[in-house]
Amino acid sequence: MSSSCYTHATLFRRTRYLGSRIHYYTNSSSTFQLELLQVYTEYNCTSKDSWCYFSAFQSFSAQSGDIETNPGPDKDHGAKRKTISGLLFNARSVRHKMPDLLAHMATNPVDILSVCESWLNNTCDTIELGFPDNYVIFRRDREDVLVMHGKGGGGVLTAVHATLCPRRLNMLEHPNLEMTCVEIVIGNSKWLLVSMYRPPNAAADTWEALQECIDNVQRVSSDFSGILLVGDLNVDLLNRHSPDSTRLLSILNTLDASQLVSSITRPSRDDPMSGSLIDHLFTKRPDVFLHADVCPNPVPSDHHGVFFEIKSTKMFSTNPVIREFMLFNKGDFSHLNRLLQLVPWSLYLDPDDANASWEGFLDIFDAAVRDAIPRTKKRSTRFRPWITREIKHMINRKRKLFRRARRTELSSDWSAFRAIRNQVKYHTRAPYWHYVNNMFSLPDNRKRFFAFVRERKRHSPPPVLVVDDHVIRNPADIANGYLATFQRYFTGGQEVPAEPPKCQFPISSMESLDISVADVYRKLLTLKAKKSSRA
Repeated sequence: MSSSCYTHATLFRRTRYLGSRIHYYTNSSSTFQLELLQVYTEYNCTSKDSWCYFSAFQSFSAQSGDIETNPGPDKDHGAKRKTISGLLFNARSVRHKMPDLLAHMATNPVDILSVCESWLNNTCDTIELGFPDNYVIFRRDREDVLVMHGKGGGGVLTAVHATLCPRRLNMLEHPNLEMTCVEIVIGNSKWLLVSMYRPPNAAADTWEALQECIDNVQRVSSDFSGILLVGDLNVDLLNRHSPDSTRLLSILNTLDASQLVSSITRPSRDDPMSGSLIDHLFTKRPDVFLHADVCPNPVPSDHHGVFFEIKSTKMFSTNPVIREFMLFNKGDFSHLNRLLQLVPWSLYLDPDDANASWEGFLDIFDAAVRDAIPRTKKRSTRFRPWITREIKHMINRKRKLFRRARRTELSSDWSAFRAIRNQVKYHTRAPYWHYVNNMFSLPDNRKRFFAFVRERKRHSPPPVLVVDDHVIRNPADIANGYLATFQRYFTGGQEVPAEPPKCQFPISSMESLDISVADVYRKLLTLKAKKSSRA
């Protein structure tokens, strides 16, 4: 092997990471497109040895089963910040308003989304909603609630950015309430996020269920630095003397939680300055909230939204990542073949250790690929070309007009806000459906169609893993946890004896059997010719 190849093998060690298709798999994922290399070698490689190297590689790849078509390593880039933003709103069918929500998230991204009245059921999979792939989605549909099984509407959806390491706590969720309980990490501390929806015609025993749920949260409150309860409870706290308001406040007093929203969240149809406060935000840590107030709803609804910001003690980044791609059309495959011919494969292929042979092979092969095929870096983008700059400008203008109308309380400003709200709805949905419909009118729509499908089928891997009551968040530790579990269950079995156990003599004599030929014949007649005797 030439010194050049040794140098590249030393400098360009293979980056081990886990692709999005294989969630925390114990092996590594390849960083090149196997299909292109196979086609190239079939038609352009003349060296028999080179073809043997590629054949050996393909054999290893087929057995490993962890090929990812050029995923590229992820590296965080961009400015860091110390605030966590969240948004609570009532959607009234989020499934049919996803274009509006995605456009809002592209314009004003948030870390936490709490959606009440999602109106989802088992006919709609989460990946069909098309949330960005860096969000972890938690759902509690109405049909999952025991006392409301079979009824439509309602439901809660919580979307949390993966950088907050969300983890669902099912043991705190009451079976008769529409709610989700999620543990998140803000800075160096753990928080409990409770999203809840209570229908206006809820039965009287809903309060007992809520009291039981709050008692369970109170018992584990010492494990969290803060508790955040958000949702549409259909209790107007502007009238604190009503029976429902008194009951709700008495229940939440056990948590020592404060209400941070004081403005109208559901305005009346005739007067936007009058209405009710039924969308709430309760917390035990009001001191860390930088902002909590009503905002325009990102989707068409009769409710306002509630926007809040939480101060974090640790810097973090949620910006898009930089991905590395290989330029196969500019690759020097002749040089790649020469490098592979000079490799002393006998030094890296151990017949007694398949894993070591595989790792050594990939290290050398990746070093040769990096030397022969150039690479480029590109910021990852969401495949949503229908979200134009004009749409983002209109969404920002809607937010400014909403603030002005609340400040001036003039009917003319509220009319201007309603007008821009309707324009945002039309200019958001029309380009979306125009793009979707035009995909099928193009003569060759494969690239756009499958890019659209991939965007809607992306989902994040599980951000945390619980092993022996310990929460693991580091991907490398999660992979090692899976490996230890596999080794515990699939290795270390009972040893097979070299010789069968000896019989104990003397063997007891068998009792006499009295069976005639006629008895055997009658038994055979009862058997079914095409059926097993155990069927």
